[in-house]
Amino acid sequence: MFTFDLKNPAGILQVNDLKQDELALSDNPDEQGNDGNLQELIKIKNQKVDIGGMGNMSLNEGAAAIISNIGIASKKIQKRA
Repeated sequence: MFTFDLKNPAGILQVNDLKQDELALSDNPDEQGNDGNLQELIKIKNQKVDIGGMGNMSLNEGAAAIISNIGIASKKIQKRA
């Protein structure tokens, strides 16, 4: 679905040609419309874990906190320049 390439200045994150049936969101490949693996991923996203230096939070909360910290640090650097 996505390709991450840190060396590509035109776009670090690119959409690739992954097909819908290659996503493996079903936990039973013979059952059409099954989303068992997707539901497990959603549970993981919301599960609280210890994120080093940040405390116990969900991966969703951790990602938001990291992005916020980057924004705050960037703003401080811009003010100094």
